[in-house]
Amino acid sequence: MVRLAMKKRFDERDTIFSRMLEISPFTDNYTDYYRRNPEREEQDAKLREETEGVFSPRKAEQRQIAAIFALIKELRPLAGHLGGKSPSTSALQMEAGPAAGRIKKIALSYGALSCGITETDLAWAYSVRGRGPHYGKKAGVILPRTIVFTAEMDENEINRAPAVEESVEVVKAYLNVAVIGLALSSIIRGWGWNAVCHMDGESELVLPPAAEAAGLGSIGLPGLLVTRECGSRIRIGAVTTDMPLASDGPSSFQVAKTCRTCGKCAELCPSGCIPSFSSYKSGERFSIDSEACFRTWRELGTDCGVCLAACPYSHQKAKDKNSGASGDEPAADFLKGFMFGGD
Repeated sequence: MVRLAMKKRFDERDTIFSRMLEISPFTDNYTDYYRRNPEREEQDAKLREETEGVFSPRKAEQRQIAAIFALIKELRPLAGHLGGKSPSTSALQMEAGPAAGRIKKIALSYGALSCGITETDLAWAYSVRGRGPHYGKKAGVILPRTIVFTAEMDENEINRAPAVEESVEVVKAYLNVAVIGLALSSIIRGWGWNAVCHMDGESELVLPPAAEAAGLGSIGLPGLLVTRECGSRIRIGAVTTDMPLASDGPSSFQVAKTCRTCGKCAELCPSGCIPSFSSYKSGERFSIDSEACFRTWRELGTDCGVCLAACPYSHQKAKDKNSGASGDEPAADFLKGFMFGGD
């Protein structure tokens, strides 16, 4: 059984998105990063090379994606990354249990698929920030409770992966979780408590392990959260706060049991970036070759998403509606057919 807990804090500057989006040649940040990580400079230079991807000519969709990411960027200053202030002396007092229930109800009312709450584990927090105006800064005060929520992505659009329609759906979900998080954090601050929204490009946390701890699912072979409701067809958002809230425990849903025998995401991955289950030793967490993954994104001219579509749990909802199946496992006939080509 692979243990999925994180063992150390990550420097966000080491993530592929920080390296590709936040540093440019002939800048101080570039010089500093590759002075400390010279082994990455050559491969990163190749990843930055301009290339016309397969779906680059789809200009309408490409500009739609860029426009929504630009909108999300404009929303980031509203996230409230100010931690450390004392709660207002007039902070609204609620019992931790009812307050947690109210928060979850609000999250679902704003479009969340699911919502859970957990005590913040500093192992999820970046040690040094690597995006936007926070680049190179040590992580600040991390608030003690984390509200985690998901937004569903349309199954039909995800099934078109790696076509550009999948990427359009992904960026829509990034906007959805940003809006949910901004609404929740604004409401909590309105109640007199500190609250910080963690969204695309403006997050102090690694979100999949936080979501796992909050009981929303478990981390599968591609390093992504897999949910009972719709597999990997989700994006994750979070809000940290000092408001007293009752916590949820981890889910009994353990997708690694299926990953052991399935492995369809690794088999179908165009980049080969997902190691097989058998390549892990006991206690290792699932991870991917992010450079190989990003290289394929460049070749496609969009993100890929094949692993999202390949996961049998991503199709559970539609199958269960037809078959009446329920519980933690996908409908047995669908899983068998998906893995082995049966009808």
